Amino acid sequence: MNDGHPVHKKRRRMGGYYVLILVLVAAVGGLWLLRWRQKARLEKMIDSIRAAGYPVTCAELDAWYSIPNDVENAADVILTAVLYYREPNRPELVPIVGQAEMPGRMEALSDEATQAIADYLAGNEQTLKLLGEVARIEHSRYPIDLSAGFGTSMPHLRSVRDMARVLSLDAVRHAEAGDAAQAVESVASIFGVARSLSQEPLIVSQLVCVTCQGLGVSAIERIVNRAELDDKQLAELGRMVVAARNGSGFVKAGVRERCCILEIFRDPEKMDTQVFRSPRFPRLLLTAYKAVGLSDKGAMLYLDFEGEFLQAWKLAEHKRSAAVAALEAELAKLRGVQAMIVRLLVPAYGRVVSIDLRITAGLRAARASLAVERYRLAVGKLPETLAELVPSYLEAVPKDPFDGAELRYKGLEKGYVVYSIGEDGSDDGGKERSKERHENRDVTFIVER
Repeated sequence: MNDGHPVHKKRRRMGGYYVLILVLVAAVGGLWLLRWRQKARLEKMIDSIRAAGYPVTCAELDAWYSIPNDVENAADVILTAVLYYREPNRPELVPIVGQAEMPGRMEALSDEATQAIADYLAGNEQTLKLLGEVARIEHSRYPIDLSAGFGTSMPHLRSVRDMARVLSLDAVRHAEAGDAAQAVESVASIFGVARSLSQEPLIVSQLVCVTCQGLGVSAIERIVNRAELDDKQLAELGRMVVAARNGSGFVKAGVRERCCILEIFRDPEKMDTQVFRSPRFPRLLLTAYKAVGLSDKGAMLYLDFEGEFLQAWKLAEHKRSAAVAALEAELAKLRGVQAMIVRLLVPAYGRVVSIDLRITAGLRAARASLAVERYRLAVGKLPETLAELVPSYLEAVPKDPFDGAELRYKGLEKGYVVYSIGEDGSDDGGKERSKERHENRDVTFIVER
């Protein structure tokens, strides 16, 4: 009977092995099923994005950002103008492009500064001549390779900003000389240069675009204060600022972010090469992150967040900041590896929305002020309220994008101010932002004449 004991023990051991094997098979099968369902859900989310007409890979994005064949390309003209560009010889005397401060709205440039500006602009005559063509060209596509993802090189952006600056100074020069017609043409070219970036699907490109638009608004404010404009010229400037806003630019930039971040989740090793530009994580760790399905889970979390952001962008302007802030706060509360990586990859959308609203407010304040000037030219006095400009000079009083109310209008000791309350939501009575301190003051357009 003792001889049977080893056999029973062996059978029990074998039975234990079978159970262990069955448990392992069940665990692997369950994990595989979970991964399959997870991957199927992710692919369904991606397919719905593609079905809506949006790219989901960086290669698709590069093809998506296109212009029609056989059309004139504003980007080509601007890049050619850059080849002729020369820096100022005396930057300490030249504002906007150099180191000198622009004098107050009603203050004339010094004789020395006027001569330094004239010399600088004379040296850039060919650049200005080429840039003068840009305002009439509708389409633009710079030679960038968006298929490179976050590694896309964007050397043109600094040049575009420089071209807007030289045009802004050219507008100031003409305004100081009393040549309103040429000043208006220079402003048209500023907005043409800005428009060349309006469809480029990168956040940094859109930030440069609004910077150029801001230069256009500042030039208009200077011109209105320093030159005599007729009704036709005021109306033309009004049409420029209305046409300048293209609300789809930052949305398209969000589409690009989605393509790049999806590629990071598809291939987590790109996080080192494209996000950090140098190794930060052990390669084995990144491989394991993908192998166990965490990258797919992170991608779904990101797509949910990005989808809600794009929905927030469709809200009324004055509701966007709060909606995006709530989304960012919700993301900040999430715990886990996926949430950490999503927070690492997504841009500061709240700041992006604030910048977009601020330039919108500036353009609208300029639009209303140009209408005020047309009214004053026709009637011989300033209106009591902006409502008096409707419908002869405005279709409606422009809305403040920060609170949805009408833009504010206030008479000054000399002249007036049209303003938005700005991102802090506080009505400071039309107090403009200090050059020394970048506090959140009102967004103003001031005319002191």
